[in-house]
This record gives sequence, C-alpha cells and structure tokens, in this order.
Amino acid sequence: MLNGRVVPHPRGKVVGGSTALNYLVFNRGSKTEYDSWSEIGNDGWSWDQLTPSFKAVSNYTSITDNTTFPNADTPANANSQQQNYLGTDGPIHASYNSYATDLQQPYVLTMNAMGISTNSAPQSGNATGIYNSPTAVDRATGKRSYAASFYTKNMNNTNFVLLTRAQATKIEFSPDKKDGNVVATGVTFSVDGSSYTVKANKEIILSAGVFQSPQLLELSGIGNSTILQQFGINPLASDCKLWLFNDC
Repeated sequence: MLNGRVVPHPRGKVVGGSTALNYLVFNRGSKTEYDSWSEIGNDGWSWDQLTPSFKAVSNYTSITDNTTFPNADTPANANSQQQNYLGTDGPIHASYNSYATDLQQPYVLTMNAMGISTNSAPQSGNATGIYNSPTAVDRATGKRSYAASFYTKNMNNTNFVLLTRAQATKIEFSPDKKDGNVVATGVTFSVDGSSYTVKANKEIILSAGVFQSPQLLELSGIGNSTILQQFGINPLASDCKLWLFNDC
C-alpha cells in the first residue's frame, strides 16, 4: 500500500515513447501471459501469433564468448536459440553487454548451485532461471536503439505522418454497434490549444502507455460505469474491467 505516498514514475513523452527511457532493457513476457490475452478474446495476440512481429522489429547482434551466459551453452548454441525469437534486420537493435564485473561469474554459479539454472534463451517465452537481459543498443555505435528508429526509417513514406506536441483526448466510436460491440472510428486530439478529429479507414491502435491507455479509454466511455458517471462521462459499453489489452 502507498499509504498516501507519491511515487514518481517517468513518462515517455517523446518520440518513441518510454522505449527512449526504459534503461534500454529488451525483455519480453512469458508465453503464458501473451496466450492469456488471446484466451480472453483478443484474437491474434497469442505468443505464436506475435512471435513473427517480435522478430520483424529486432536486429540481433550475436554474442562471441561465454561471459554472456556463464556456465551455459556455447556462444554458437546460444546464438542459434536467440535467432529463433529475434530477427536480424529489424529497426531495433538487440544485443548483450560485452562487459561483465568480477561478481557475475560467482553469482551465476551460486544460483546454479541452488538449483536455479542459467537460461540462455530468455526471449523464448520461458523467462525462468537466471539470465542476462538483452539491451536495445547498437553494438557497432554504442547508441541506444528505440521505437523512434522505426519512425525515422519511414519518414519519407507517403502513408506515414508523425505529429509532435499532440495530445490524444478521446477515442471516437460509431453510434452503431457491430455484433454487440462498440467500434472505434477515429481519434480526437489537441495541438497548441486547438482540437481536431481524424477518422480511420481500417483500425486504431491504442498504444499510449500503461497509464494513458486506460485513462484514454475511460475518457472515451469505456470502463467502470460508476466511475465514469461520477465525471459526467456516458458509458458506451456495459460494465467491464480494463485489462492490459482492454477487453469488455
């Protein structure tokens, strides 16, 4: 419990979002977590369905020695396992730190002696054991690699527009439901004090972060009706819980 304490949490209000300030750790969740998204109704979000996209966005740099995974596979075997789950030509670099302190080897061996094995494929959907976390760093330049890399790569595409200093304020929904579900049709946002609404021809991807995504849904009428009505917001769907990938 926070007991009234205020806990600071940096927000990724930059191009690239929180990937620009997440300590550059390049981790994934467990297979069962992604599969649970699919099981509660989010078709297309299972581990097997997402893995091709995981590979498409990543650019893996092979390891060359055993300091990355002490007391585990050879570098060749570790690289082979990594490449099952990480791509080699995506916009986001994924690599392992080439520096290890004197504590790493005895620490890993101690954990192994306690029955905790070294995991040389932490991106495989099995995040158990002790492992070295990959980082989003371009080993050739030493620079961070994050979501903005994708944006800059596509800046000249005619179907890509990057609008900075904009704040999404509401998701617009069609007055007509489809199979009993509300359908998002556009987004309202503000820039320099002026409000605009854009309409979508296909779909809207809500990716505003762990705080802003549920807040934006609630401002748009998706959430606990008791809470929404307290703020004069008309609930658009029957009472529902806001999951990470919000399913009503």
